[in-house]
Amino acid sequence: VSKDPELEWVKREGIHFGVTKIPVYGMASSHAEFLVTYYTPEDGLILDSFSGRSTVLLAGLFHGRRVIGYDLCKQNLVKTEKVIKKHFEGVEDRYQLFHSDGIELEELKDYENHLDGVIFDPPYFLNCERYTKNMGEEDSRDLSNVTYEEYMIRMKKHFNHLYRLIKKSDFEKKEFYPVISKVGTARRGTGGILDMSTDFQLAAKEAGFVV
Repeated sequence: VSKDPELEWVKREGIHFGVTKIPVYGMASSHAEFLVTYYTPEDGLILDSFSGRSTVLLAGLFHGRRVIGYDLCKQNLVKTEKVIKKHFEGVEDRYQLFHSDGIELEELKDYENHLDGVIFDPPYFLNCERYTKNMGEEDSRDLSNVTYEEYMIRMKKHFNHLYRLIKKSDFEKKEFYPVISKVGTARRGTGGILDMSTDFQLAAKEAGFVV
């Protein structure tokens, strides 16, 4: 999916000194496979709430997991569906794709203790990757279109939903159901950086998670 020329775009102009064009990031398949196989149980149900070009979802299916993917870009989901149907057999009941808001997870509102793992890779802070806008589907729910403050308000809501949905880990029983976010930093010029890892950990703790 990540190699499809119709889904490629370049990060917005002007943030790399006006010279270098940087292609949009795509998670390496080996990275996704490691997170899936090391941290989630076989046949476990994995959520990717910002599935993008579905590297985590495809790695999950390949390694015998069940997967749920959310994305605001319909083109990504259409291509993912084509790839799954072409390369996988007998997985019709092992995946769900939702063209819906991965923050709100409306389709999972009636579930609790439902997921064996969550692996997600959200847009960076400060409009670094104008995601749906670059794909011609600008959506006000897209985190890459909002301010830092609004981003964290929504992300805190997201962690609250994830706390309800994820099965509860038990240290004594060695039962581990992780929520994993792949994040980085955003530059603010002379104001330094915003560390997404720190902010996400604080939001997760507020929701009740042990970090």
